[in-house]
Amino acid sequence: MRFIKNFSRADLEKIHQASLDLLAGTGIDFHSPESLAVFKNHGFKVAEERVFITQPQLEKALATAPAGFSIRARNPENNLRIGGPDFILGPSCGNTNVMEADGAMRPGTLEDYDRLVKLVQTSPLKNLFSGGLCYPQDVPGHLAHVHMLLKDLTLTDRVVMCNMAAVRNAHDSLDLLELVFGGRSGVEEGPCSISVINPFTPLKYAADQAEGILILARANQPMVIANMMMLGATAPVSVPAALAMGNAEILAGLVLAQLARPGVGVVYGSTSCPMDMKSMVATLGTPETIWLSRGTLALADFYGLPCRTGGSLTDSHLPDGQAMMDGTAIFMNALYGGANFIMHSFGMLGGYQSISLEKFLLDEEMVRLTMATLEAPEVSEKTLSLPVIEAVGPGGDYLTHQDTLKNFRKLYRPGFLNRSSHESWQSKGRPDSLAQAGAHVEKRLKDWVKPAIEPQLEEELTKLARAKGAEV
Repeated sequence: MRFIKNFSRADLEKIHQASLDLLAGTGIDFHSPESLAVFKNHGFKVAEERVFITQPQLEKALATAPAGFSIRARNPENNLRIGGPDFILGPSCGNTNVMEADGAMRPGTLEDYDRLVKLVQTSPLKNLFSGGLCYPQDVPGHLAHVHMLLKDLTLTDRVVMCNMAAVRNAHDSLDLLELVFGGRSGVEEGPCSISVINPFTPLKYAADQAEGILILARANQPMVIANMMMLGATAPVSVPAALAMGNAEILAGLVLAQLARPGVGVVYGSTSCPMDMKSMVATLGTPETIWLSRGTLALADFYGLPCRTGGSLTDSHLPDGQAMMDGTAIFMNALYGGANFIMHSFGMLGGYQSISLEKFLLDEEMVRLTMATLEAPEVSEKTLSLPVIEAVGPGGDYLTHQDTLKNFRKLYRPGFLNRSSHESWQSKGRPDSLAQAGAHVEKRLKDWVKPAIEPQLEEELTKLARAKGAEV
């Protein structure tokens, strides 16, 4: 049997050493005076905006970074843990467009965000968080994060992800979280959100992202430090070289976070891919994307950190065969590789350009099926069922046997995908999976029930959002 060959320990040691050489020799640019001051105050070599990190300095930071942590939800029953055998799933996020079932792409709206959040709340998957599903284009850009987080906190009672695109976003998000979790001291008691920080590849951090690390760390809120390198454009075309460079970027951000607050949670992440030299766009459905993901997973494990990588990623602009082929291959690679935090698991199309409500549910079906294969069936005297086999005997019938009638409901069933005979399918109008997903979207939205929230808390959240300029 041929097994998948992964990066060896020797391979990871070489990548690690190359990253150390880059950190100490080439350095990382931080375009943030506050961040540079933190590095200087801790004895790091800083030349203008460039920071140099030695091996002992890196090892000291890695020693305080936790291997896992829990995140509180508004409903404690929906608390999640990142690290170890646990993992959480995230929908596609950061999209500015919504893709209709007929392939028409349009700007996302606040109403679209409302519908997507309700799909999160009604999902049968309990390890799913809410946040950033699409940027509503019908509200002022500098207030979109307030509108989104308000909906995440009121239309769901799940773990939320905050938007860190600007320093203001970080402060606004913490203000809203403080109302839910008992003020600043309540927030600092333990994580109550997750956020994504993006290095500006190659080898630098923009001011907003560097300062976002400081704001989150000081509030004891965990972060995913994740780059998106494009091989041939913002990173070398060699996968090992790109991994070494990206590793240096992520580790530099981790060091800053641990300087600001030793022990704050940091998830090691990347969703990198090649650039197509003909179309000049990022290409996700490639073996290089999967190898970059495997390298990310292996390096996170090498450092003892929780890991984030991509989920159901695709270059297709429709929830078609290509979309499901790309997405299934990349998601299964992440899941079976041990990723703790899998973003873009539901709904993403066109290389992060858009989100589809129908694909959200198709991805959900794929994820449910894949997750159901994680645990092998128990082999025991009971499950071997020898008395049943002996009772039925050669040429017998299990269909009407009491064991089947008692236990058949334990078998996996999809939420809405076809299992009908050809004749039955014909009689229903020959619906394809996209049509079935569309019908199920409407059913899920109709079935949505607003989760319990104290009227005073909701009023205070709404009042604060209005004070920040949001028209709600």
